[in-house]
Amino acid sequence: MEVEAVAAVYRTLHRGDDRAALLAVIADALADLDAVGRQVEVQARQVSRGFVRAAISGC
Repeated sequence: MEVEAVAAVYRTLHRGDDRAALLAVIADALADLDAVGRQVEVQARQVSRGFVRAAISGC
């Protein structure tokens, strides 16, 4: 979505309260970043385990 469309949705959800909409956008963005960071950590652990398994099995 375009930035203007996202802003309009948040303003509508917060009944035109720009401050509340901005805080909600920031909170949602931080939550999304945190979720992505956790996914990256999980994937990194899986890759590391794969290398360890390959080394142990002699592949």
